[in-house]
Amino acid sequence: MMQESDSKRLFHFTKEEAFFNILKAKEFWVSYSLEDYNFLNEGFLTPENLIRKFAVPMTCFCDTPIERHEQMKKWYGEFIIGMKKEWGEKNGLSPVQYLNKGATSISSWYNILSQLNNIQKEMQNSEMRYSFLYDIIKVATYLKPYSGIIRRENFDRFFYDEREWRFVPKEIDPLDKNTQQKLYMSEDDFIEKEAEKSVKKDILKSQFKLDFEWSDIDCVIVPEDSCEMVKGLNLNDNVQIKTYSINA
Repeated sequence: MMQESDSKRLFHFTKEEAFFNILKAKEFWVSYSLEDYNFLNEGFLTPENLIRKFAVPMTCFCDTPIERHEQMKKWYGEFIIGMKKEWGEKNGLSPVQYLNKGATSISSWYNILSQLNNIQKEMQNSEMRYSFLYDIIKVATYLKPYSGIIRRENFDRFFYDEREWRFVPKEIDPLDKNTQQKLYMSEDDFIEKEAEKSVKKDILKSQFKLDFEWSDIDCVIVPEDSCEMVKGLNLNDNVQIKTYSINA
């Protein structure tokens, strides 16, 4: 099922505490998300080169119309900040590229990413600047399968219906060994560092964030019983406060 997009807004779904922290700070923060790239292996039988999961630093939005938000609230949070789309475009946000099974570009991406380690080793020993490798990784962080099984929920979700937009920091040098953050981490590294999660989030917050002003917000959408708390933030008069019944 194809869904139309909201032409004017980018929505960020989150939990109550994060919602108020974001508005009070006037900042969105970056955190690592473990993304499944197994869909790129479709039709390939070389286990040593299988592409699996990588953790990528990002902040996510979507431009799905308000009337289709019910499922998104269940997945990502019942508190929603609707930013003006021109704010997102100005700050480097971009829609992800959805790839369906059988897409001709999947084999090209498989060939590129399965050789990433070899490319990296060669470039570390050269005097070339690392912009080529950086560009490969950066573009790959915007790939997502058209659909896929959510194991914890055991059903096939159509990711395309989410109309996702991402912000991935551009300041990270993928081969700088001195940097505290990486443009991507392997699944093993991500799991190993889970104990440091709060520390890593603090580092990411201090280094990479999306600032905004009240005038960049089009609307906020919250449960009815949170409306007065939102009003207490003294948002810009032009920011619409929309409410809904939590049991609706």
